[in-house]
Amino acid sequence: MKKEDLKKYLMLETPVVVYNLDDLSERLCTLNNILPDWINVIYSVKANSNKKILDLFSKNKLIKGFEVSSYQELHKIEKFSEKKSL
Repeated sequence: MKKEDLKKYLMLETPVVVYNLDDLSERLCTLNNILPDWINVIYSVKANSNKKILDLFSKNKLIKGFEVSSYQELHKIEKFSEKKSL
């Protein structure tokens, strides 16, 4: 993320959450390289249901599926989970 972009977000007069998808992707890659193949990582949609994060996780081979605990979470993840377990 560029510093200028971060400064712009920090100037807002409201709480803000800033995600660095490149960093998140790198961390997933690192986990994928160090975890044994027999471990299946399931992402809990309750942890964060941001569409960009769900999209990133749905395309990552480390994430084998999604855990949902409500109809709303299921509805959010359906479009991202064609090849993943729910």
